[in-house]
Amino acid sequence: MKILLAHNHYLVPGGEDESFKAEAELLRQNGHEVILYEEDNSKVEKMGVLRTSLRTIWSVETYRTVLAILNTSPFDLVYVQNFFPLISPSIFYAAHKAKVPVIQTLRNYRLMCLNGYLFRDGQPCELCLKQRSSLAGIRYRCYRGSRAGSLVVALMQSIHRWIGTWNHKVDAYIALTDFSAGKFIQARLPAAKIHVRPNFLPIDPGVNSVKRDAALFVGRNSPEKGLDILIQAWKQMDSPYPLAAYGPSQQDFDAAVKGIEWKGHRSNQEIIKAMRQARFLVFPSLWYENFPRVILEAMACGTPVIASRLGSMPEIVKDKVTGLLFDAGNPSDLAEKVDWLWNHDIERHQMGLAARKEFEQNYTSASAYQNWMMIYASIRP
Repeated sequence: MKILLAHNHYLVPGGEDESFKAEAELLRQNGHEVILYEEDNSKVEKMGVLRTSLRTIWSVETYRTVLAILNTSPFDLVYVQNFFPLISPSIFYAAHKAKVPVIQTLRNYRLMCLNGYLFRDGQPCELCLKQRSSLAGIRYRCYRGSRAGSLVVALMQSIHRWIGTWNHKVDAYIALTDFSAGKFIQARLPAAKIHVRPNFLPIDPGVNSVKRDAALFVGRNSPEKGLDILIQAWKQMDSPYPLAAYGPSQQDFDAAVKGIEWKGHRSNQEIIKAMRQARFLVFPSLWYENFPRVILEAMACGTPVIASRLGSMPEIVKDKVTGLLFDAGNPSDLAEKVDWLWNHDIERHQMGLAARKEFEQNYTSASAYQNWMMIYASIRP
């Protein structure tokens, strides 16, 4: 099978970029020819506001380039990860013109929310989803605090909703959880085209039997990740447990927090090593996460997870089986769950074994590829 795999990279690499690499590797390992079509947001500054805005709504460059690629030889599929902002929805029209089916993975909520998170002022926000309009997002400047930027993204959403791009130019969508699939159906994407396929890890890190002597946080320092909730929880503890925080650094905060060691940005290899040695992962996110790769990595390492009881998390982290859930945004509840799991060695070990089993059954490359082929079979001409 010959596949055009498309992705728009972010300025700061994240889970979506890692998933793009994993998809390419998975398909190639299974004998498919994968041609990459990539854009990078590092171009945005040089392009300027006007040109970037126009490309967000419709990229002539993408349409022409992709159509030319698809016409060089027969392709079986165009597989899109992230099209925002430089690739744009014009890629779907190029594929349609070339009569090549399209699968779009829904890794964020960009089709219904200007910032892609369904998150505003420290909590989930569904105003634009419920009103079926982006006016609230423009009013609250939800795209990077800019009214002009918010207007551009709103135009992209509205124009393509009006001309039927989402309904008629994409053959199948991949949502990562039942929860997120439900949100897209609520946004009037065609339910029959939405398939649920979770994230996966291309390489199994394996389980380490070394002594686990610290908790772990992995993530960027941004409001939706709930790092403030974690810090508040640790400050409430009389004798805070040791926690290694990968991503943020000490300079991000005004003062040290007892018990927390700020590791800053590290390689994925270093993070996996820490994951295999952690007592548990703390995941205090405040937004509707789709399917965080860091939780997958923890499960693969046999490391239980303490996560917010929010959005897709109860689907991924089974309370008292593969980890614990706490009330999102509640530092006292988080502190209580941390204290309990730290001091219950037998239960924590059992949760780690269950997390590893969950990974082996549902989140390996083999299961991901099987699910992917089922989705492709549903749209194959």
